[in-house]
Amino acid sequence: MKSDPVIIGETSGRTDSQPLPALTAEQQAQAQAAFMNMVEFAARAAYTAQQTYLASRGEDVPVWDAAEQGRRAAAFQSALSIIQNNFKDAGIAHSLTVNAMKQDGWVAGPVPDASHKTHPDLVAWDELPDWKRLRSELFFNVVRSFFPYQNQEILTRGGVR
Repeated sequence: MKSDPVIIGETSGRTDSQPLPALTAEQQAQAQAAFMNMVEFAARAAYTAQQTYLASRGEDVPVWDAAEQGRRAAAFQSALSIIQNNFKDAGIAHSLTVNAMKQDGWVAGPVPDASHKTHPDLVAWDELPDWKRLRSELFFNVVRSFFPYQNQEILTRGGVR
């Protein structure tokens, strides 16, 4: 049995106060899969924009397909966090990421090192050099461009709340 595709974000003729009709379990699964695919696409695009920026600065950062799984997973989690928490700017996203990493045992260190849980960016937003804030703002804005309208009910149906 084939069902109609779920259209996430369709609001024509509705007001924000009107609830969306209930979804079947199959439609909920489709909505969640579509949402997660969109998050992955946003993470890939944001990573690529950031990688291009860093390459212009002379840094050797692998393209998405050549990046290790941990780097891609971190980009995905960052994108998902930006969307789930409806962050208003990159500084807030940075602060919450720093807090989460510190709670997981990470400390500031000279180089990113997952085995020793060190990272040089585990500092306050204002302490980051301008170019690192620009890098973070680039990632943040690319992700947000994929999800310009933070419709609570649609995000709930996508399985993120």
